Amino acid sequence: MRLINILKAKLRRRFYIIGYGSTNDINFFVDSKPKNVRWIKFRDYKINWFADPYILSETDSFIEFLVEEWIEDEQKGRLTKFSYEKRSGKIFNKKIILDLKTHLSFPSIVREGNIFYICPENAASGKQKIYQYNLEKALLENPITIINEALLDVNIVKIDNNYYAFGIKLLEDNKCDNYKLRIYRSDNLLGHYEFYQEIDNNLAQERGAGSLFWYRNKLIRPVQNCEGDYGRNVIFKEVILKDGVFRENVIGGIFPNCIYPEGLHTFNTFNSTYVIDSMAYDVGNWMTYIKRVLRRW
Repeated sequence: MRLINILKAKLRRRFYIIGYGSTNDINFFVDSKPKNVRWIKFRDYKINWFADPYILSETDSFIEFLVEEWIEDEQKGRLTKFSYEKRSGKIFNKKIILDLKTHLSFPSIVREGNIFYICPENAASGKQKIYQYNLEKALLENPITIINEALLDVNIVKIDNNYYAFGIKLLEDNKCDNYKLRIYRSDNLLGHYEFYQEIDNNLAQERGAGSLFWYRNKLIRPVQNCEGDYGRNVIFKEVILKDGVFRENVIGGIFPNCIYPEGLHTFNTFNSTYVIDSMAYDVGNWMTYIKRVLRRW
C-alpha cells in the first residue's frame, strides 16, 4: 500500500476544470464556496487541459472563452479561444490565438469601447506586451511592449485618466509564496508604463487570480492564496487609491467546493456571470509521462 501511495504521489498530474455561474450567487464580503457552478466537460481532451479562463462575450445561449491551453507534451501553455453552448454543453470554434516558444497563460482582457486588447502572461520573455484582438480572425496582433520587466499575471485598470498595470514580481525562483505586487502607471493604454508603487502585503497572497472589477462602488482585485501550495483558493481584496497611494484590504474569498476540493486559482467576471477554474489530480497519461522522463535523460 505504501508503494502504491508513493507511485500516486510521483505520477499524479495536476490539471484544471473550468466552471461558470451567476455573480448573484457570490457574496464578495465573506468567505464562501461558489454555488450552482456549471462545470464544463472537455470530453475530447484527455491530456491537455484549460485554465485561466476569461469571458470574451456572452449571449443567452453561448459563452466565448479565452483560456490558457496547457500542452502536456511541450510542458508549456498557449492561448486559445472556444465557444460553449450552454444548453447542450458542446464546445466548438476552438482556435489557437497565440502560440510562442515560451509559456503563455492568463489572457487578461482590456476593453476599450469596441476594441479588445489582451495582456497575456509571458514572463519567460522578460517583457510585458499587450496585443490587439482581431475579432474577425480570432488572432492576437500588433504586440506592443509596455513594461520591460518579467512580470506575472498583469492586469490593467483605468482610474480617472490614468491606466494602472498591476503585476507580480517573483522574488525567488520556484517559491510560490514569495510574490511582490508592483504597480505601474501610464496616461495611455498602449503607452510605456512607469513604475509607480509596491504594496507590502502577505507575499503568499499577492499573485493575481483574475482582472480587477468594480462591485458596489468598490474596486476588487482577486488574488491567489498560495500559503503552502500554489492556488489554494481566491481572496478578494478591495483596492483603495487615496492621496496618490494604493492600499488593499481583504474583504472575503471563495474556496473550492466538494466536487473539486484541491484548489481554486482563477476568478473573472463579465456582466453578471463569473468564471472560475478548480484544481484536480489524476494519474495522467503513462506514455506522456514516460516521454517526459526520457527527454530529461
